Amino acid sequence: MPFAPSILEERAKDYIVNPKNFYAPYMIMAFPTKSKAHTDLIAALHPYDLTARPQVVRKNWNPGYHKVLKTFEEITGVGGVLNTSFNLSYWNFNKLNFQQPLILQIKGWTQIGVSTIRPSSFDNKGCPKGDRA
Repeated sequence: MPFAPSILEERAKDYIVNPKNFYAPYMIMAFPTKSKAHTDLIAALHPYDLTARPQVVRKNWNPGYHKVLKTFEEITGVGGVLNTSFNLSYWNFNKLNFQQPLILQIKGWTQIGVSTIRPSSFDNKGCPKGDRA
């Protein structure tokens, strides 16, 4: 699934079960989740078993993204967001200006998101079609 949570490092213990305290910055390790994740981050969890492949964000490792997540937390009380990668082969991301703040490109990203999900195999709940009722 191309959906995973980005979680503030200081809130990771609220959302994932990680007894060995692995640092997971790249969305490649799956973890069981806690009940708080089931309410706060349900869209970012696997629908079959409610596991997560989190991107745990450290302030000193990615200060800009950490600030975005922290601001979101201050507004909503939620220490993470749905992070998705649009990994469909027909998109040319070279046309995006990665030196311009992303907020200025939101209109383009929204169009990419809608155009990506519409022809893909995802239903309106963000789940692969046929995975759940």
